[in-house]
Amino acid sequence: MSQYIFETERLGFRLWQKKDTDPFIALGRDVEGMIFFSRTYTPAESYAKICEHIMFLEDYGYGFWAVDYKETDTFIGTIGFNHPSIQAFFTPCVQIGWCLKKEYWGQGLATEGAKACLEYVAKNSDLTEIYAYTVKENQPSINVMQKIQMEFVSEFVPTYGDEATKYVAFRKLLDKN
Repeated sequence: MSQYIFETERLGFRLWQKKDTDPFIALGRDVEGMIFFSRTYTPAESYAKICEHIMFLEDYGYGFWAVDYKETDTFIGTIGFNHPSIQAFFTPCVQIGWCLKKEYWGQGLATEGAKACLEYVAKNSDLTEIYAYTVKENQPSINVMQKIQMEFVSEFVPTYGDEATKYVAFRKLLDKN
């Protein structure tokens, strides 16, 4: 069993390990699983993402954690925070996001995990607000944003984006009590 930084009933959040590399690469290459991302990732890009996640966690004490499904002690994806690289009206900011293997979709795991991440940073950081964004067609992620009580802010088109691709932004003020 892995050592978790924090956990929920079904999920464990931990630092990245070497054993996460192959499943994370597979996740990044899954066309269906990455449907709402701008593209899939090459193995080298996925490995670089893991390195970015590790450095961000070391620098800030929060970030994108490796997430296990505790019942089977299986890596299922990542949930957490970063500083998005897009140019938008709400950046710079801290963003919450999630990317889970598609066989774990539709079970409330992204919502459960996102809530736990928000509770963690509310207690363990000086952050006061968090943003999330996705393409307008990504109703599953929009549902998660609404379930974790994020407030719709606006539609937008990133400065690098195709005018036809609309995004939606949500914001949550953290309860520091």
